[in-house]
Parts: sequence; structure tokens; C-alpha cells
Amino acid sequence: MNPSNRMYRPDEALWQRALDGDRDAFEEAVAPLQGDLLQFARRQIGLQRRLGQLKPDELTPEELFGDGLVIAYERRHRFDPKRMRLRAWLLGLQHRALVRTLQQEARYAARNAISLDEEVPQNESQDAVEEALYEFRQPFDVTTYEELIAGSAPADVEITFDGAGHAPERLTAEERAFIEREDVDLPLDARQVVLFHDEFELALPEVAQILDYSLKDTAEALELARTTLRQQIGSIEDMTDEGDEIDSYTGEPVARNPDNE
Repeated sequence: MNPSNRMYRPDEALWQRALDGDRDAFEEAVAPLQGDLLQFARRQIGLQRRLGQLKPDELTPEELFGDGLVIAYERRHRFDPKRMRLRAWLLGLQHRALVRTLQQEARYAARNAISLDEEVPQNESQDAVEEALYEFRQPFDVTTYEELIAGSAPADVEITFDGAGHAPERLTAEERAFIEREDVDLPLDARQVVLFHDEFELALPEVAQILDYSLKDTAEALELARTTLRQQIGSIEDMTDEGDEIDSYTGEPVARNPDNE
């Protein structure tokens, strides 16, 4: 992940050509961000699979990556560079595409569970609601960070922010690896906040907008995730033999090779 991509803005003339319908110009404008988008798709798909929300044959990272770019091109006129960075907007659209896929899979599974003798109900209104997920709203203006103070869950802690809107004390790569573990008692939304903010370095207001949460709820979810992960990682490490290596991606002990001992 290239740190310079966080503040990337496409050339105005290039983006105008994309707005005018030049698909090649659009692809050129988003090209510097494609590595981040694909990496994010892999992390999201991996998380959903390990938590049992997706089966291996239901959606690949490459498919999610492609879906996100198709949606972005179709909705390119809705992007406002004065209110949201392009990278955050694209990651948000990709997340919404995943949410829609998960909803469709859940509905398909529910319909399969119904007796084959029953008539399948028509649900056009629900389809319209799901389509509205693509109407990705721009973030509201933030004039103060007072409402970003976390409440009493899990602890009465104030969260401060730097000039880019990031909360300090981010989880390390080794700590973030634990968000994919099923034995970590942590809600999915808190895991998503960690992925967006601590790993892909989106500002908290951007994360709140993407997940459609209030800023206060997003800050509380982030603090909950950090506190819970660090507490549970400590408990897990207490049960791990001293000297055991930890896989930085899965957060699990690396199997020892007896031949090397």
C-alpha cells in the first residue's frame, strides 16, 4: 500500500474527460489506486470467508474489485473531490458492492430453505432498497470533533485526532491480523472499522460515511475493537508457549518443524 495514495487526486483535465464518458480516461485516473483496491478486496473477502459469511465459490477478490470499478464509473458524476478523497470513495463503493452481494446470498439461501411447493414472493421494493446502496452519499461537513469522543463502552476514554482525522494508537499489523480470527469476540462492524481506519488509513469521518454510522458510534466501535483485541491477544499469548512465532497475517502460532529443532 503506497502511502502517497491516501491523498491522491486525479488530474482535473483527465477527470473531466472521464466525466464526459471517456472510459480510458477513467481507468487512467483510478490506475494509481488499483493496487489498494485489490488489496482491500482481498482483505474483505478473507474476513468474510473466515467468519463464515461467504463461501469460497461465491465471490472472489478480483470480482469484487471489478464490480467496484464498474459501479464507480457508472456513478462517477456523484463524486465530489472537495468533500471526499477519491481513494475513500472507491473503497466505500467496493464495500457497498460487497454488502449487496452478502444480502443477495442471504436472500437466496432463505428462499432455498422455503418449501418448493410454496410460491416465491415478489419483492420488488426490497430490490429497490438494495439498489439504493449504490447511491453512495458524500460525507457531511465536519466542523468539530467533539462528538467523536467515545462513550462508556467499553471504557470511558476520550479519542483525540490528528489533522487528517485519524485516531492515534493504531493497531499494529500483528494486532490487526486477529480481526479475522473466529475465536476473537468482536462484532463484524468493529472489525470493519479497524480495517478501514487502522489498516487502510481512512479518516474516521470517511469511515463513518462509508458504514453509514454516526461519528460517535464509529469512534466507539474503533475503541471497542482496539481494547477488545488487545485484551484478547494478551489472553491468547498467555496460552502460547514462550518463543512461539505468530503468523502476522492470521495471528495464529506458526507450526514448528521438528526437523529444524
